[in-house]
Amino acid sequence: VSLWGIPTDSPYVPTQQEIDALLPLVGPEHLHLSGDTATLDDGCAIDLGGIAKGWTADQLREYARELGAERGYVSLGGNLMIIGERPDGDPFKFGLRDPQGDASTYLGTVTLEDGCTMATTGGYERYFEEDGIRYHHVLDPRTGYPADSDLLSVAVISKDGTLADYLSTTLFVQGLEAAKAAAGSEDYALVMVDQENNVWISGSLRGNFEPHETDADYTYIYID
Repeated sequence: VSLWGIPTDSPYVPTQQEIDALLPLVGPEHLHLSGDTATLDDGCAIDLGGIAKGWTADQLREYARELGAERGYVSLGGNLMIIGERPDGDPFKFGLRDPQGDASTYLGTVTLEDGCTMATTGGYERYFEEDGIRYHHVLDPRTGYPADSDLLSVAVISKDGTLADYLSTTLFVQGLEAAKAAAGSEDYALVMVDQENNVWISGSLRGNFEPHETDADYTYIYID
């Protein structure tokens, strides 16, 4: 992540030699836990970008409830946390951004119940271009390069914000088949967009997901 510098003002396309030198330092085996103490092998660092917003959403929900909040939501840039319902009694609804459109274009709306978190991962927010190639910020730890899967975006809805954040990133990297295989859980629901303009939706979202017409002409498919 530091080598690529994509979130910084000076992004850089590393050489294969530079990436090969760092790949052996990637992996959970370099993190050692003992009680409440964590240590790292030499040359390693931790990037919490894959779960930090989801975990923060969970903490904000508990804090808001302790303060007596009965309804509302928090947006953390790709992550949403919901408390209660709208003042008129209707549930909150949010648009899912079209990964092939601008920030105001959405491919559908999702109804989110009290206690839900929605985390979305895609390569359309943070990226840079060099020699006509787009390099986004979601890196594949197996290759050291931006993830090159057949998915454009993955949204995960769950009562567990940390889980939602983790899964949206992981499934985006792993690709469509792995994501479809994971879609049947009772702990979360998925909305995924692939490169063939298909929107794959967990069957548990029937009645809670409403398609929206876009220029991309998507096909909406439920996974039961």
